[in-house]
Parts: sequence; C-alpha cells; structure tokens
Amino acid sequence: MKKYISLMIFIASFISSSCSTYSVIDSDIETSSKYGKAYFQSWKLEEKDLDEFKKIGRQAIVEDKKMSQQEKKKRLTSIEEMQYADNQYFYFTMAYNLPFLDEELSFKIQIFDASNRDCFLDYSLIPIKYTTISQNGQTDSYNYTYVIRTKGPLSHGIYKMHVNFPDKKIIKYDIKI
Repeated sequence: MKKYISLMIFIASFISSSCSTYSVIDSDIETSSKYGKAYFQSWKLEEKDLDEFKKIGRQAIVEDKKMSQQEKKKRLTSIEEMQYADNQYFYFTMAYNLPFLDEELSFKIQIFDASNRDCFLDYSLIPIKYTTISQNGQTDSYNYTYVIRTKGPLSHGIYKMHVNFPDKKIIKYDIKI
C-alpha cells in the first residue's frame, strides 16, 4: 500500500512540471473496450522524475518472478542506459485493476513536430503490480508506464503525440513546450 500511495503522489507531482500544456485532443477509446476503463496519464519528465522511474522500474523488473533472466537483463539495460536531457523524456501510464497480456501492451507511440517530422526514438515499459490489503480483502492493481525518449531534446514549439493501441484505437496529445 505504501508503494502504491508513493507512486500516485509521484505521478501527481508531474502536473506541476514546466511543460506549458499537455492535453488530450482526441481519443477513440470506447468505455466498453478492454482499455476503456483504464486510467491514462502522460507528461514530460524532469531529471529527478526519470531517476525515480529508473529506480521503480529496476525494482519491478528484478522482483518479477515470471520474467526470464534474459528478458530481465534486456529491460534493465534499457532502463539503465537512459540519460536525462531536458525535453527529451516523456511518459505514458495506463493503470487498471486487471492485468494485460504482453501483446495487449504493444502500443505504437509517435511524436511529431510542427512540420510532421517523426521525433520518437524508443520507449521502455515499466510494469508494476500493486497489492493493497485492507479489512475488505486484497485488491490488485496494475500500472504500465512507458518512458518515452525522443530523437533529441524537443525545442520550444508544438508537438503531437499519438498512442496507438493494439485494437487500432488511438489517443492523441497536443504538447506545447
């Protein structure tokens, strides 16, 4: 429970970052779809935020009993290689009370500048399962965070980010830096 509350506070702290605006401009995710009841959030990462995601990601990967050692090493390398640069890292989080299969998490993420040039480089997925124990029983929740890296730091301007879901649905964000 303490880890869950800490992460929620951590994610909420992004709201006060220096990004001028970061808003959803379009979404065709239907409430009846498997993604429809999930909570989505996305924002720019500051250096301390990226460092915190790296720590949380390392812990989640190392403690995952189902992941092979080879996959753990691959994901840990991906996380450890992240080096902060201003306006280069963003995150997209999907939180839900049910788990998703790997193929249901294979999102395609795109970031475009005002000239429609692709700025996206790659992402690292940090899956975290939380168990809350209370008087009413045990509740599991799942948080899938994509730490997104662009090809270089984004200069001041307006950008578009598209998150394409495996079921062909899309969420579009407008980013003004």
